[in-house]
Amino acid sequence: MRQASEAEHAGRGYAHIDETLAVQWLHAAGSHTLIHGHTHQPGEYAMGEKDEELRRIVLSDWHLTASVHRLDVLRLDANGWRRVVPG
Repeated sequence: MRQASEAEHAGRGYAHIDETLAVQWLHAAGSHTLIHGHTHQPGEYAMGEKDEELRRIVLSDWHLTASVHRLDVLRLDANGWRRVVPG
């Protein structure tokens, strides 16, 4: 399955989110953070207008056999969200 997926993405790249729609969802939900599964671009990204402080957190895929393990997990504690790599 992984080989088929890699072959498919080699020709067209990876999907991206529709940021305009994501910002609308955040406004409708009264939230400032969108957390979603991997789009092969793990990290944290600012969204919306600069004064809105909207962000999205993208989790990595889980790939145990990669040269660098990808196992992102988010944990919420008193200091906010933090990315944890188990192991």
